[in-house]
Amino acid sequence: MLAEVAVSTSSRDSAVHIWDIRNGALLATLKGNTCAPGAAAVVPAVGTHLAGTHSAPVQAASALPGDPAAAADAAALPGTAQASAHAGPLSGSNWSSGEHGWMLPSLLIAAQSDRASVNAWSFSKAQPVAKSIVPERLACIAVANSGRFCAAGGISGRLYLWELASGNLMRMFDAHYKPVKTLRFTADDAWLLSGGEDAMIHVWALNDLLNESMDHQELPPKIRSLKGHTLPVTDLACGISLHNHARCFSSSLDKTCKIWDLATGTALVTVVFPRPLTCIAVDALETTVFAGSVDGTIRAVDLVRSANGSLRAIADGDIRDAEAEPRVFRSHTAAITCLSPSMDESLLVSGSEDGDCIVWDTSTRQPLRAFKAHKEPVSTVHVVLKPPGVGNPDAPSRVHLEQLKRFPVPRRSVDPGHTDGAAHAPVPVLPSRGIEALNDSLDTDNSSDAAYLIASVRQSAATQDAGGVAGPSELEILRSRLALVEKHNEELRRLNEELCESIVSRAL
Repeated sequence: MLAEVAVSTSSRDSAVHIWDIRNGALLATLKGNTCAPGAAAVVPAVGTHLAGTHSAPVQAASALPGDPAAAADAAALPGTAQASAHAGPLSGSNWSSGEHGWMLPSLLIAAQSDRASVNAWSFSKAQPVAKSIVPERLACIAVANSGRFCAAGGISGRLYLWELASGNLMRMFDAHYKPVKTLRFTADDAWLLSGGEDAMIHVWALNDLLNESMDHQELPPKIRSLKGHTLPVTDLACGISLHNHARCFSSSLDKTCKIWDLATGTALVTVVFPRPLTCIAVDALETTVFAGSVDGTIRAVDLVRSANGSLRAIADGDIRDAEAEPRVFRSHTAAITCLSPSMDESLLVSGSEDGDCIVWDTSTRQPLRAFKAHKEPVSTVHVVLKPPGVGNPDAPSRVHLEQLKRFPVPRRSVDPGHTDGAAHAPVPVLPSRGIEALNDSLDTDNSSDAAYLIASVRQSAATQDAGGVAGPSELEILRSRLALVEKHNEELRRLNEELCESIVSRAL
């Protein structure tokens, strides 16, 4: 029998609790985690992270012989020659349950708040099944609905994209000027949305992030930027429509929740709240927004019905006051950190800095039960179907997850000699031994000691010399990073000169 459970994490309590939202019973506890709000994600039981599936995202459909359905998925996957521009993987495992069942969670991935690492748990074991050292401490993390890719935002403002099947770092680039606070994929995985402390929301096409003709650290083109918030963006939510028809919901510390049309970048509605917002959740029909705030209250706003029951349209530039028709959930004593509705949306689970998780009745706004196993602030809550491994350690596991690499994989190049229809087909380039050896040695030991890192680099260089194989990958990465810094420096210098000229002209 299918049952819904909540997976709750804490920012200082090392335990991850899995509990039944209908009766509050604790079902299982995972160990070894401390993650910030928005820094944990549940991986669905689909995609190439399953055992026995190791296809790379850049492989063509011909790389999957004997499986027409898998070949069709590969042909539609972003990064393949068959995929169209700005289109997402809309077929196969994204929209059908398949033999594995797409609704069941298979893994929990969390970025640790006290170090530059990402841990992964299967729900049948208390200890992490994988620990990965990443380039920097991550502030948020998101997994594609297909289960194939993992995106993460760093405290430096840099955005990272990994393929879960291989652990390869597909892209890393400077997306924001301040820490990235939240990430969301659209329902079809075609676009990735990022919100940061710089009050900006950027929309990226997954195809562009997987474009092999670009350097690993080159800034990919943005679909658009959503501008309107004046303080840090705290949370994002996307509807279930395809990317070109989807709406984005954003919350900010500027006390507003904005509804955006992703196709045009227009702010449709701005809802003004009395307190700064920390998180939001939206029902499947996109008619009700639940917003958590710093004062421990949750407010529900009906977007289509007024207090007298009359319908109202969502018009461009509409501004509404959340206090005009107050629907408030009150019980928490500290800031709300996370919200997650049940699948039938009759219940809402909230987490707070007071250490409690509360299950609410959405129609009456009354608390039904409180889960108090966490002794420290709750950082994330995810309501999912009960994983088969919970309470059954002998359950067979088909989960396969590689450690996330800290360096980008060598790119393929395009052969300019082709003039026929296959001119845009990727031509493999042999990777250098140095970067692969350094990746493997660092990920195996998971040590952050400086002496060990230096020894690993020296061993990598010695491996290159002994093998007689030139390894330009490290040098190319450093050169591209230097070129990117110089480019940013020139841009800042230009902006500074324009600012000075503007001030002088105004003074005169």
